[in-house]
Amino acid sequence: EQKRLYNALDYADMNRLALEIVEKADSIRTQLREQYQMVLLDEYQDTSIAQRALLQKLFDEAHPVNAVGDPLQSIYGFRGASSRNISNFSKHFKLEGGAESPVFNLPITQRNGKNIVELANVLTNRLRLPDAHPELKPLEAPEKPKYGDGKLHISSFRTREEEAAWIIKEIRDCEANGIPLEEIALLFRKGKGIAWALKFLNEAGIPAQVRTKMDLLEVPEIVELIAMLRVIAEPAANSAWVRLLTGPRWRIGNRDLAIIGKHASRLAFDARVQGDRGLDKALEAAIAGSDIAENAAYGDAIADIVENGNPALSKAAFDRIKNLHHEVQYLRAQAGDPLKHFVYRVASVSGLLIESISEPNRIKRGMDSNLRAFFALVSDFTALDGESNLFALLRWIDDSQKHDATIGITSVVHEGAVQLITVHSAKGLQFRVVGLPQMSEGIFPVSTPSDNWVTSPWVVPYELRDEEMDLVLKRYPIRGRELSDEDTDAYDEARKLQDTFEERRLAYVALTRAEEMVFISSSAIDPSVTKQRKPSVFFNEVLEAAKQMEEAKASGFVRIDAIHEVVPVKGEKIHVVETGEWPIELKSPAIKRIQETAIRIKNLMQAQTPLSPPTSPLVEEWDKAIKAIERDIKLHDNPVRLVPLPESLSVTQIQRLAKDEESFVANLIRPMPTEPAPAAAQGTAFHAFVEHWAHEVKGGSVAATLPDMETIDQTEQERFDLPTLERFKETFRKSIWALQAPHIVEAPFAISLGGYIVRGRIDAVYKDGDIYTLVDWKTNAEANADTLQLAIYRLAWADSLNIPLENIKASFYYVARDETVTPETFPSREEVIKLLLGS
Repeated sequence: EQKRLYNALDYADMNRLALEIVEKADSIRTQLREQYQMVLLDEYQDTSIAQRALLQKLFDEAHPVNAVGDPLQSIYGFRGASSRNISNFSKHFKLEGGAESPVFNLPITQRNGKNIVELANVLTNRLRLPDAHPELKPLEAPEKPKYGDGKLHISSFRTREEEAAWIIKEIRDCEANGIPLEEIALLFRKGKGIAWALKFLNEAGIPAQVRTKMDLLEVPEIVELIAMLRVIAEPAANSAWVRLLTGPRWRIGNRDLAIIGKHASRLAFDARVQGDRGLDKALEAAIAGSDIAENAAYGDAIADIVENGNPALSKAAFDRIKNLHHEVQYLRAQAGDPLKHFVYRVASVSGLLIESISEPNRIKRGMDSNLRAFFALVSDFTALDGESNLFALLRWIDDSQKHDATIGITSVVHEGAVQLITVHSAKGLQFRVVGLPQMSEGIFPVSTPSDNWVTSPWVVPYELRDEEMDLVLKRYPIRGRELSDEDTDAYDEARKLQDTFEERRLAYVALTRAEEMVFISSSAIDPSVTKQRKPSVFFNEVLEAAKQMEEAKASGFVRIDAIHEVVPVKGEKIHVVETGEWPIELKSPAIKRIQETAIRIKNLMQAQTPLSPPTSPLVEEWDKAIKAIERDIKLHDNPVRLVPLPESLSVTQIQRLAKDEESFVANLIRPMPTEPAPAAAQGTAFHAFVEHWAHEVKGGSVAATLPDMETIDQTEQERFDLPTLERFKETFRKSIWALQAPHIVEAPFAISLGGYIVRGRIDAVYKDGDIYTLVDWKTNAEANADTLQLAIYRLAWADSLNIPLENIKASFYYVARDETVTPETFPSREEVIKLLLGS
């Protein structure tokens, strides 16, 4: 209802609705307070064991409800939470006499060096004023900080390239001083900075791992895999085709790429420009391409080139696009497979899986882990309409990127790789060294205002939030009066102030992730904007504090490098031209090594030189190690999945379970239809003959009636060999079993084994005094039936009559061979139960 009113821009009704919601919320809130107490937990500063023990003792004596938290780290405003929940805890949950609950401050932090603690106080002093958190005291470092005095390096630059070079130097210096790369983190306010850092670190040969929870779909190897999925699904996914064609695998150059593009255009538009150029043709040509089906499609062009050729293409390019086309065609034929298996196959066939472990740098930066995280995401994917196919997955990816949705990514730290994280995702983590790049105006703090409940229907109105806050926000809109421009301006200013508080808390979190050292930087020229960016207010505050520390001779731990002075120019328009080669020249040492190795392998394959068996003990050890690794990978890719058996099982199902457990379980998870077999139909017909023969000729008891031979419908798929069936009948009439009347045929049973109900039918039971003989008719040519079947028959018959197993015999009769097989031993009851229980 609220969303409908917003869409209709009916502010009068919207305000009325808000007031009604407030009144209802007040009533519900009162009821909740009378019945429940809430314990709010948030991250808190590390304290000594003695301090924690004293705190717990005081809380236990004072009040049964404890609230531990640090309002300065409450950065959950984007989730609708508020730092005031912690500040006002003692007021919300009072003692029995009405007094506020006691508050015990824990100002001493054990996580950061001394100078880092001082810088954290500088950034948060504004938050200790009366309009924020006046009850909070500044942080204190212990007398002997665990991480020493703490280092600070700070600098600002004219261009992003200069800033990147300085960051690389800082990382190299840390590495030279014995700090592992995985203990160095670059924190960014927004995920866009991560792509920038990943690029310049890779160019510098520094492994980097993306750890944020928002950018799995932007990681290069995942982008490459998604591009491959797109060309499989969409021949007109031209940007994906171009990415693949110009990438390191297919290496199509500018000239050949232009030829492919022209070929695609010619296929799409040639028909429109032929013939009469009258008005109708001109109008038709004018709107050409407005329908997606009419667009030039690289996929169609490549298919046409492979089939009909294009003499303008170089031979090397033709060979490569032919191989790409065949690969895509092969994978399209597999697109109906379960989605997870299909995506894994695409990654394998396209070479991404091999590439992810081909170089130490790729392993360090988590390329393999990123692929596996994507496989897990695909495995759990189901669209809202229940679809789980390639097209639904691509639509979901498009929607996720369009709406900036959060995509989970595994956080396994890889040794030897710098960690790239957004500040929100870094909360709770610690690193020996933290870099804070892009500390520029409009980036950190951000200039974009937070969501506004007045214009965003998913945001909870301030008056509905049970917390103390700025009264301008709390009372907006003011009851019983129309809004004026002054009211709206005051509301906007108050909201902006709250936004700056949230950004300051975020900066505090970023700074306190560092244990030993922090380096901070900014740059003026940003290609995404047309004006120079000044260093942000946070940068300037830290810079001023660093100057004071330097004057106070802070043990040489503060270093201020060159500071670029930004001189604003009236009406300035900065046009940064970023130059580069496209397609990218693949000259990196890593790619060169891979290509040389591939050429050597290709030459060996073309020569078809037989490999001699290993004679070296070392090679044999390698072979053993490779096999062990392959087993581990198989276990990792196919984790054990416990599948419960049905409560009721047939004897045939138990036989399949014993013969091939994996296949049986797979069929339970996803039952598949089986093609009717002529042999099965023939067996059914023979059983029907024996049943009617026993009843009509021998006068035996029939427990269940099968159809008469004449009533059996022989469908096209179930035709059986009538001459063979007649031969079976004649063989049976002359057998030892035809000379005596059966006690009962087609006897049904149900027996409990290990908690499962096992059902089945015994073909024929013969009785001789106290001895019973159970017979199962077999029409197959080989005498290879499973003894387990007869074992279950014996157990069921013994239980049904309450007689000992020794009184029951069991045999298979193979009518095609006129042979009776009586096993000497049978699986015991315990063995059958063990099979069912899987142990």
